[in-house]
Amino acid sequence: MKKRLIFFIAIIFCVILILIFYVNRLYKIDTDAKNDWLQKNEIKSEWLGKIISSGRLLSPDKSYSINVLTDSVSKEQSLRFELRKNEYWTNIRGDQSFRAEIDARDRPALKSEKWYRFNILLPGDFPIEDNRLVLAQWHGADKWWIGEHNRNPVLSFRFINGIFSIKLVHSSKRIIWNVDDIPSEKIFKTKDFTLNRWHDFVIDAKWTYEDDGFINIWWNNIQIVQYKGPVGYNDNVGPHFQFGLYRDSTSKTYVSYMKNILTGNSANEIAFNINKTETNIK
Repeated sequence: MKKRLIFFIAIIFCVILILIFYVNRLYKIDTDAKNDWLQKNEIKSEWLGKIISSGRLLSPDKSYSINVLTDSVSKEQSLRFELRKNEYWTNIRGDQSFRAEIDARDRPALKSEKWYRFNILLPGDFPIEDNRLVLAQWHGADKWWIGEHNRNPVLSFRFINGIFSIKLVHSSKRIIWNVDDIPSEKIFKTKDFTLNRWHDFVIDAKWTYEDDGFINIWWNNIQIVQYKGPVGYNDNVGPHFQFGLYRDSTSKTYVSYMKNILTGNSANEIAFNINKTETNIK
């Protein structure tokens, strides 16, 4: 019995050491990549400084993958994302995905309310094809050490074949073994997403897998979503915010632009006046 206990403790100790090794390795990789990126991109905007200071770059690490642009007249800054054929990001476990994103690394408390705001533009020559593209997503952290893998994002903004949609998933299960069994629904869908124009989005979310959750979304000061019900997974914390380009494989080059990316605990913290909005909810 004593030998079994010692063996069990030794196994736990080894697992802890492996986890510490992976965490340290990931931290070093992220830090080196960010320091190199900061040497090439000058940060002047307050919103950008906040996002980058805590954020994490998830990209193929090409010179054009993620860049800061500064308007020569207004001095306003924006982020430019580009993803070309066969370009992918590899995570610490070796999983590859076609993306050029920034992970804000915010971890809201479960059952908390959080506000988000961002502007996005797709250029006039953006490819219109039947290929999955996620422009912004709120993703829970998979419990990969116990076999949980590749869960769908809780909330995602998608653009596929010229159609803009917003998808929501939720589950009260503590561990997700089969992602295909998880309920999902499109809470918004339209063909009227104008290219070569800035679009302003505001999201008010209560992250909980229980029935008292909600999602409110405004698009260019018009409310397009008013959802009440479960939002997300049965995790210890709420989902983290990622944005940029995340797609399936294609030979086409994708480019997008984003700016004024804000997060907060109230509408006031993201400079949003709900009294100056309209509604499109029927």
